[in-house]
Amino acid sequence: MIYAADTHIGNVRSMNQDAFLTFVKKDTDVLVVAVADGMGGHKAGNIASVLALETVRDFCDENADMDETLCALAAVDRANSAVYTRATEDADCYGMGTTLSMAQIHQTDFLFSHVGDSRIYLLKLDGTFSRVTHDHSLVQELVDMGRINEQEASVHPQRNIITRAVGTAFDVEPDVGNVDWQKDEILLFCSDGLCGQIDDEKICSIIKENEGDLRAACDALIAAALEAGGTDNITVVLVKNCDEVNA
Repeated sequence: MIYAADTHIGNVRSMNQDAFLTFVKKDTDVLVVAVADGMGGHKAGNIASVLALETVRDFCDENADMDETLCALAAVDRANSAVYTRATEDADCYGMGTTLSMAQIHQTDFLFSHVGDSRIYLLKLDGTFSRVTHDHSLVQELVDMGRINEQEASVHPQRNIITRAVGTAFDVEPDVGNVDWQKDEILLFCSDGLCGQIDDEKICSIIKENEGDLRAACDALIAAALEAGGTDNITVVLVKNCDEVNA
């Protein structure tokens, strides 16, 4: 597998509160990828996202032989505890939290765990581009109830309100699932600074145009989000299922 990743502060924010993680789990060939989008004040959001990802990495390495579903659940729980404890003990971090979308990736399948409104997408060989994750957000609940459609959701004034986050409560329940994928298919992990600025059709088009160069694809996705306004931090990670490996 090969991957590329980048994050950008955007055109408006004074700090980048997004973070991403890419590493091979200790003593395995399992690639772990995660994206986190922090919230909770000028600096606390940055602390939340970085703390969550550092905790995930440490837990996965320390428990590399654990059943992957249990590892996914426990890693999110450990990250939640770390962020929640810091938020309750440090007045400057009160109320902070973060999204967390991660996957443990093999060449035949991947196991994802997800909290919040960052997203994981899969671009399949037949050209189908679809979300793997389901947003934990107010507008997604309205869409699910049939009260608004996806187009209305994309411009809804409360589209940034999330209903589930890591670190904002004593415990949190992530969505967890296993998905098959094939050689030459591509995974996208992103914060809402990407998918909140450009629609899925545009995202898919950019990846297809640059599927032979994941670094160029990351650059093009971020550039498109910036051109569309860049009102939030933007984070992108792309993973391609192939026999190559990153240098």
